[in-house]
Amino acid sequence: APGYLLDTASHRIEVKDGQTATLEITNHKSSRILLHKVDKDTGKGIYGAVFLLYDSNHNPIGEYVTDQDGYIYADDGLADGRYYLREIKAADGYVLDPELKTIYLRYGSTTEIEWTNTPIRGQIQIVKTSEDYNSMNGWPAGTPIPNTVFEVYNARTNRLVDTIKTDKNGLAVSKPLPLARYK
Repeated sequence: APGYLLDTASHRIEVKDGQTATLEITNHKSSRILLHKVDKDTGKGIYGAVFLLYDSNHNPIGEYVTDQDGYIYADDGLADGRYYLREIKAADGYVLDPELKTIYLRYGSTTEIEWTNTPIRGQIQIVKTSEDYNSMNGWPAGTPIPNTVFEVYNARTNRLVDTIKTDKNGLAVSKPLPLARYK
């Protein structure tokens, strides 16, 4: 029946003339895995991470991809025992976590796992210099311009993510930002 493991063992029963023989077979409820892949910084679910599930002998038995909320639900007739999970492809914008993790399943129960991922980060660097000779202050072309303020916005959400200011060398560097388009 759905939700139960198939009993593949052969059972022997002896039926005698004129009598009723009874054979009782117990099926165990299958075990389940509920994995939630989340962003280390925000705690939000991550779509598109790919995991490989291995049995206790390290044989691959299933490949799973996180859904739009970062979940994987595996209930493919999993028996009681030890299994291994490995992330084999990180979601876009995240660092792969290739560690092989051991999990233990019990008949009829759901083993819940939260697996965090670190976003790939980068920084925006701006060098502000004068283009031409500036007669107002006497700066020649290419002179670094200090104290210029820039606002960095996420291009998709149009949300302000950082404000940076040039130093005496005309250099401004953003804080580490997740991979995205910025303006």
